[in-house]
Amino acid sequence: RKLLDEQDRQQIVVALGNGIEAPRSVPTAIYCFLKQPKSYKDCITYAVSLGGDTDTIASMTGAISGAYLGVNAIPPK
Repeated sequence: RKLLDEQDRQQIVVALGNGIEAPRSVPTAIYCFLKQPKSYKDCITYAVSLGGDTDTIASMTGAISGAYLGVNAIPPK
């Protein structure tokens, strides 16, 4: 819970990682979704803002968000 209140993105990266390896990307993708659970676009934007392996982390974040919010939450473009 404390980590969700963290505003310093660098601290998030230090705690969870932003690499290509699953232990350094899956927790970060879950975190990004939990940080912005009501907006498909916002959680993906947040994932990209953390840097590192952004395509992997953002795609996992988007998959989680899309599954949770439903297909209608995904913008057409």
